[in-house]
Amino acid sequence: DILIKNYPQWNIIDVSQTGYEADCRAIDTPVGPILYEFKNYDYNVNRDQVSKFVRDLEHTNIKYGIFISNTSGIVGRKNIEWEIINEKLIVFVSNMGLNGYGCIIGTELLLSLIDINVMKKDKNWIYSQNYQLTDIIENISESIDNLRDNIESYTKHKELISEQRIKINNSIDILEKNSFMCLLEL
Repeated sequence: DILIKNYPQWNIIDVSQTGYEADCRAIDTPVGPILYEFKNYDYNVNRDQVSKFVRDLEHTNIKYGIFISNTSGIVGRKNIEWEIINEKLIVFVSNMGLNGYGCIIGTELLLSLIDINVMKKDKNWIYSQNYQLTDIIENISESIDNLRDNIESYTKHKELISEQRIKINNSIDILEKNSFMCLLEL
């Protein structure tokens, strides 16, 4: 009902009684059909249920799916997460309650991901990997630390080379002077 209320221009069809079709299908959307799966468990949704949903996407040949667990978590997933599985973009939403807003959050996230062309991995690699910003910052921070260490080491080596060059030139000057003195005495 909340999908129909928020997206009145879409055609929302209950397919829960049809096998291999999930629970609900949105058609006439700006991005094509979207398959929805709703769970209201007292325990976390297991991986088999997620695999069944991926199978339903394959069976219906729909490339966008939203998996919602209103009252529990989804094993191996954060509360809001997305993944590209077999060229299918799937949004996972859990623990949002029975108010129905989980499917709206999932739908808006899916539309946003499609809008930024997340499926075009060559153009939007960083998005398609679904990295968390904290992971990216951690990696960049680590790389910057390594870069700083390398620059510091390079600078020390350049200084050492300059110092040694001066010492070597002084030694050569002394040797040349002594050689000249020997030549004069000769």
